[in-house]
Amino acid sequence: MKKVFKPEPLINLPRWLETILQGFAFLTALYMIHLLRIDLFFKGGDIFNIANSKFLTVLFYLIIYFLYKVLGTHTAVDFIEFNYDENTIIFDYWLFYFYRKRLAIKFSDFSYKTGYDISIVGGSFFIKIIQNNKFKIKVNKRNGWKKKQIKEIYYRLKLIKSTSKD
Repeated sequence: MKKVFKPEPLINLPRWLETILQGFAFLTALYMIHLLRIDLFFKGGDIFNIANSKFLTVLFYLIIYFLYKVLGTHTAVDFIEFNYDENTIIFDYWLFYFYRKRLAIKFSDFSYKTGYDISIVGGSFFIKIIQNNKFKIKVNKRNGWKKKQIKEIYYRLKLIKSTSKD
């Protein structure tokens, strides 16, 4: 028996392309702030002239954007399969949003931790998957996952760990 979970993102694109497009949207928003001269009220100066180089300034903002994106989760999970016949869980994910990977973990080799993310717009429930005492995957409300899906995944993990003999 298998149970499959997939996120439901607003726009279904490869994670690397989504990340690049979001980076351009972020830069566009900053540029609009600059054009409307709103940046003069916040910083008292030109937000596109931080390093006396437009290239270095744009690079700085892209690094800030990417760090913010990966701090929430550096593993954008696209697929989770509970395979009860083989006692494994399979994860398809994007490491740092650019490297597609697959991870299969035996029921006996994983553990998990739960908690709530702290972010600007409020915390959301997350599940961290740990294999042999090493953090591997984080599933949270970002990247198209619905709260209901995350809760169901949590209950399945909880059931597996309560019935398995480690």
